[in-house]
Amino acid sequence: LSGQLSRLQGLSGQRDWDDRVREVKAAQEAWRETLWTAGTRGLAQAIADEAIREALGGEQRSGIQIDIGSPVPVPGLDGIWQLQVSVEGILKPAELLEFVKNIESNPKATSITQFKLDDNGRQGFIFSMLAVLLFDLSASPSGATSS
Repeated sequence: LSGQLSRLQGLSGQRDWDDRVREVKAAQEAWRETLWTAGTRGLAQAIADEAIREALGGEQRSGIQIDIGSPVPVPGLDGIWQLQVSVEGILKPAELLEFVKNIESNPKATSITQFKLDDNGRQGFIFSMLAVLLFDLSASPSGATSS
């Protein structure tokens, strides 16, 4: 303890610690703003399903299979859950590029973690994708939003 106290006393002449605490809190808040929010795990799954469908152009597409996993808590981050989404099917090249662009450009925490692609000739590309969405489930159900 005396060593820790000496180190802290040595830091006393440096930048104000209150300023550092405020900076860290501001950074945490900014990071939380990038997360999807939902009040429940079921709502998180519904929001993820809607986000994927919107990325596909908002219309029902035959031949596209979407599998929404169960949210899993992120160790060490209270209230933060990750949700894995699997999407597979056949899209024409331009549709596939637009879909991937829509996923990756989403301002909310969404990341493609795996992507497989096979040429299917005239029909387009057969693809398989895994994505992870990060949710703040500490939000109250009445305050849950997808943006």
